[in-house]
Amino acid sequence: MIQYNLPHLESDWLLAFVLLTISLVFALISSLQGTFYGINTDSTTPETATVAAGLTVSMQNIMGFAFGPLIPSIIADVAGGVIKSRFPLLQEESVRGGQFSIGMAFALLAAWPLLCSVALATRAAKHLSK
Repeated sequence: MIQYNLPHLESDWLLAFVLLTISLVFALISSLQGTFYGINTDSTTPETATVAAGLTVSMQNIMGFAFGPLIPSIIADVAGGVIKSRFPLLQEESVRGGQFSIGMAFALLAAWPLLCSVALATRAAKHLSK
């Protein structure tokens, strides 16, 4: 029986950690949509609840589905141009890696205002319900 001694790579754990945290971030961002919907529909009168629900879904579709991929892609494209102009001998794979990293960092940093606004709205709703 042939036995192979494969070296243990630390990058395996790092890759698993990165994939797990990215999945967790996207799950938490997706959970904000239901919170916004509940806040917007519960904070209105019964007569305007349908309008609030429609506006909430419309804004999520326009802002989330259109600008969500568009803005980080524009940032990544601009970053790629800057990287190519500053480092002309850099390989294309490295430039694409930098573009992806900068685009994802921008998308994740853009989630902080969402988190802060949900936290403030939750605090205000608890204060008003007392």
